Amino acid sequence: MKLLLLCLGLTLVCAQEGGNHEVVTSNFDMSKASGEWYTVMVASDVRERIEENCNLRIYVEYIKELVSSSLLFKHYKGDNGECTKIYLIANPTEEKGVYSVACDGYNLFHIVEAVYSEYLVLCVLIFKNDKETQSWSCLIAASTSEGAMMPRPPGR
Repeated sequence: MKLLLLCLGLTLVCAQEGGNHEVVTSNFDMSKASGEWYTVMVASDVRERIEENCNLRIYVEYIKELVSSSLLFKHYKGDNGECTKIYLIANPTEEKGVYSVACDGYNLFHIVEAVYSEYLVLCVLIFKNDKETQSWSCLIAASTSEGAMMPRPPGR
């Protein structure tokens, strides 16, 4: 159900653009995903983890592919009413297109779908205290007309 809502939201965000979209669902070119992004939706199988000031409630600002094929993420997270800037480096795993990062547990993520000039859909698996949590995020490119109108995270 959460995935359905995420897809619906993504459809609404991208509906104004119309036209021919080059949807990518495999063999992602992370250099094309580098840039400024805005988080528009987050879903999780543990709803409490995406509520206000919770650890999966993040606001991505940009993604940059590094020379080592790792990815640099700059994002913001609410912490006791304060907005905290966080930089993370995600390293490629042996599985193509899957990255790992140690942050509040061990995380694996991959892009599920992308139109590089418009949006990314990310799936994150979080392993912490012998529990697995799934999170899905929809990001839109800051260069789109919708992205230009997006508010920034509170407290930033």
